[in-house]
Amino acid sequence: MPQIIPTILEPTSDPPPLSNSLSASSRTGSSGSAHAHKRVFIGPMPEKVVSQVDPAKGKKRRIRIGSSTDDGDENISQVIKEHAFAFFIQQGGNEEDWEAREQNVREEMLRRWRETEWGTIWGHRKQDKEPKQANRWIGGSFEVGNILGLNILEAEPAESIRDRMSNRSNRSNRSARSSRRPGAAPIDSNRQGSAEGATSFYTPGGAEAATSFYTPESGESTLRPPLGGEDGRKAQSDYAPRPALEISTPTVKSDSHIPQRFVHYADFPVREGRTEEGPADPSEVLERSSSELPETSAEAMFEPHPQVPWGDVVMRDRMLVRVGYTRHESLGPLFDEEQSRKARGIRYEEWAEFMVLWRKDLIQFYEPHNVPGTKWLTGSKYKLAFVVPLKSTKTRLSLYSFVDMTFCVTCPPTSLHSRDSKARAIFHLTKEGTNIFICKVKSRSRAADWLWTLWRKLGGMLPPSLEVRNPSLGTRVRIEMPGIESQEMFTPDNIVALCMRSLRRVKDWRELIEMQLSGGKKLELAWRMGTQLDWVWLDNDVLGEPRDGSVLCGLAMQQSTGSPQLEVRLAQHSLQHLVLKNGTRLPEPPAIEGYLERIRPNSQTKHLIYLVTHDGNLFSLTPEHAHPPAPMGIGASAETADALRLSEVQRGTQQLMEATGVSDMRTILAVRRAFQPVAPVSHSDPDPGEDQSYVSLASRIQRSDSDDEDEGGEDALRSASDKSYLRMKRSFELLLKNGNIIRFEAHSRKVAVEWIERLQQLVVYWRQKHRNDAAEAMDLAQAYAHRLTPRRHLLRSDSELAPEAPVDTSAPLPALDSLYSWCVLEGCKPIIRGGKIFMRRGLHGQYKFVQLFLLPGHLVQFQITPASSLHMAIHKNINLADAYVTSGYFAALTLPDGQYTSDTPLPRRYQDGLETDDPDEDSLFMLCYHPHRARVNVALEAPDGGERQQTDVPRIPSLASKRKVVVFRCRNRLERDAWCWALNCEIEKIVRLQADREEKLRNTGGSLG
Repeated sequence: MPQIIPTILEPTSDPPPLSNSLSASSRTGSSGSAHAHKRVFIGPMPEKVVSQVDPAKGKKRRIRIGSSTDDGDENISQVIKEHAFAFFIQQGGNEEDWEAREQNVREEMLRRWRETEWGTIWGHRKQDKEPKQANRWIGGSFEVGNILGLNILEAEPAESIRDRMSNRSNRSNRSARSSRRPGAAPIDSNRQGSAEGATSFYTPGGAEAATSFYTPESGESTLRPPLGGEDGRKAQSDYAPRPALEISTPTVKSDSHIPQRFVHYADFPVREGRTEEGPADPSEVLERSSSELPETSAEAMFEPHPQVPWGDVVMRDRMLVRVGYTRHESLGPLFDEEQSRKARGIRYEEWAEFMVLWRKDLIQFYEPHNVPGTKWLTGSKYKLAFVVPLKSTKTRLSLYSFVDMTFCVTCPPTSLHSRDSKARAIFHLTKEGTNIFICKVKSRSRAADWLWTLWRKLGGMLPPSLEVRNPSLGTRVRIEMPGIESQEMFTPDNIVALCMRSLRRVKDWRELIEMQLSGGKKLELAWRMGTQLDWVWLDNDVLGEPRDGSVLCGLAMQQSTGSPQLEVRLAQHSLQHLVLKNGTRLPEPPAIEGYLERIRPNSQTKHLIYLVTHDGNLFSLTPEHAHPPAPMGIGASAETADALRLSEVQRGTQQLMEATGVSDMRTILAVRRAFQPVAPVSHSDPDPGEDQSYVSLASRIQRSDSDDEDEGGEDALRSASDKSYLRMKRSFELLLKNGNIIRFEAHSRKVAVEWIERLQQLVVYWRQKHRNDAAEAMDLAQAYAHRLTPRRHLLRSDSELAPEAPVDTSAPLPALDSLYSWCVLEGCKPIIRGGKIFMRRGLHGQYKFVQLFLLPGHLVQFQITPASSLHMAIHKNINLADAYVTSGYFAALTLPDGQYTSDTPLPRRYQDGLETDDPDEDSLFMLCYHPHRARVNVALEAPDGGERQQTDVPRIPSLASKRKVVVFRCRNRLERDAWCWALNCEIEKIVRLQADREEKLRNTGGSLG
């Protein structure tokens, strides 16, 4: 295979600045610019109250428009201060003139804001001393986050603008200096947008910089550990390289047709105290004892696993464990979900939660005492139940399920040296057979850390090379591992940077990758198994320590039937546009919300409700729990883009948790203006179906000049000559698929027209979005299984057609990027994932068809009834703190007898065209959780960075407390995998947010053993 060497074309005299964009614990935010979602509030608000939520306390706070406090003036002044520079640049100003015009720009922005509708209302709050009327409405429509035409959610931060302009100036100066320097390599002008800031490598100036890697001064290898600190050079000097052994030179290989080249690495600097006579003889180094090899790579190879004193705990966690036993001496080198289905003669116990401790060469499973008074007699809260000897040559480790990161440990029966229970005698007293422990850790990253550390302890060796695939270019990059086992070199940033250096020489790099990078996207690493993705997005573990094996832990996942592959992919958020069949680009309209009055068709009575849209769903709320947004500068509105984005997610989460009903926008056939004084009960309009002609007709609406003359409210209605006509003009109707009609009345005719126009745009967009999503789901389903219904060709007979190509599980599958979107990791929206699914509480009873939404920290359900388009809320929200997600065969074993059969499944076809014949266990997953009464947004931090109150944190359940189980059934395996991944990611965020609580949970019971 030809070698490919990354070449640095631009000379650099200084190392590039260190990037501070990544957080200490995760890589969220590294996938590009912030993903903003537009939202518009329609119509006025009640004068009395502008409801907002204090994120730090979770309590409703009322801000009166007539308050005498000056907090509003301080808030708008701070908002203007934060975004005046971006406003100045947007208006066409030059950065050079900013210092001279800064004060004038701020004063002009404040003056303009005070002249706006909401600014005028806020400015008259002191002069208006009249008592506030409960039925008086003030203000008008506004876009959330918009101030004077600048939406801070979409605007580029001032720091970023300054950095970009400063970098542009610095590049020009460096280019001028480099052009005058002899022997300088030419600069590739086509790479200025993607090369900078995307790599951790740099080279010195000189002729050889164009053909080789070269690390200056510090002597680090190309794959260097992450640097920290403010000063890049100081951070490099803090890293002590390991020059004790000569190591094989890491090279990069690719399957692309590129001429063979070689990589040159700088020599390691000599450690202080050594002479410059060169490296010691390898045979001499290998004969040294461990005490003679302090802090060297030879010591790491001599003793890969440091001695742990007895009693010291290597790792400790609460796990959901299913214990099994078989008389067979060996189950083979691997025992995963696929092998578990085929194995016979295994006796399983019911799953239970254990306290699992790893001490030196033993893994111990502790459970609560089941005899009253035992805790007082023994002085210990838990008793030892099982032991796994790690020194035994028969102990095996396997990845049981890649979907929920469950691992399995098999070992011979081991005695506890105590009074063993007779019921469990086969696990301890017998001398033959095999014990099976299927372990599920709550946190997915923690489970990967357990798997990685155990794999290394049991003798797992790093392979000679690491292969990274890029599905977009259809090529692979092979990185040969260093001779020393230095995990810290293989950080995500280093691997991605090395791949970028290599892939730039591949054909179509610019068209397929570089153009995407210039648009704000970034390359990220992910472990992929078939149609399942697991992004490498966490740099620290749950304890806050660096994860040296954040990338290499995937090598331990090779201990399964299907081996995951490491890929470098473009991290993608959910798309905010669609492309129709005729090539028309359809952007996503902004979400809307506001107050309306619903008119009952029979009684013609009205009642006030609050409507809000989220991800193609129309939610209804009571006015008391509306949580409307505040215009920029009013009340305690957020001042920065990050704070506003976070508060919007929190506000949307509270809306969804308190919603009374939901309706899918796909059930709305049309939105029309009312033309009859009395609302009709039903309609007979046909469903447009796949016809896209309604896309261009949806914006048609009957307007009149008198629409703007209606001032709105009850005062204008009382003075009208024809009250019924005015109310009709203020009303609009939703025509539903089931033939029913829902009529709403707005505050004024102008507001009603705005509701109609924006709702029409949303209905058109989300109906088409559903078609595109269904097509992608069908394409992905065929990636792991053949098409059930063969395609028919009208002009050719089936005998003339070539046979269908075999299933290729390594196909690029670009639709995976949208299925495993980075919106799930970064929490861009209140709805992390939603869909219709069958659900059952407990292991018995009937399944219910529900509309399920995954929110930050919670699962919310709405009951679907066939005769109604409005699904009512099931007020039994599930708190995901202390929840476990299990799937597949592991979950199917929990079902009572008769509810699961392994017979050949029947093929199924659904209304949107999806076909599948997946087994029952492949569409099944369970959620095992402890019920918590706290209804707080536990998965989000406070926008002001303050700490949460202790009352917001759910209580710590005991190991013996009962858990509840919810069983879910999806349509196919693809949907099941996506739900499990999203749930595990949300549980992961909860674990890391509540670090103190998790530490107490992990140490429940004190010291054991």
